[in-house]
Amino acid sequence: MRETWIRYVATGSIQRWMIWASVFLITVTPLQAAGQATPEASPAATPLATPIAGDSSGWWHGATCYEIFVRSFADSDGDGIGDFAGVTSRLDYLN
Repeated sequence: MRETWIRYVATGSIQRWMIWASVFLITVTPLQAAGQATPEASPAATPLATPIAGDSSGWWHGATCYEIFVRSFADSDGDGIGDFAGVTSRLDYLN
């Protein structure tokens, strides 16, 4: 009985030590690395997209958009999972 208790205490303390070491490495080490990083010069601000002349930004208001889920839309080979061949066979009228 005593040997079992000693084995339990030793194993439990090792497990607790490993948990604390993991928590320390996950939280403290990245914080220390972030504090030692040297700041880099930021590049000049550039626009993400330049507008095109004559571009109508609201083209989607008059457009029809479809969203389909390939896996559940159409199955061409009979395995129960939709595939692109099944989609193209059902949507062949789209250009």
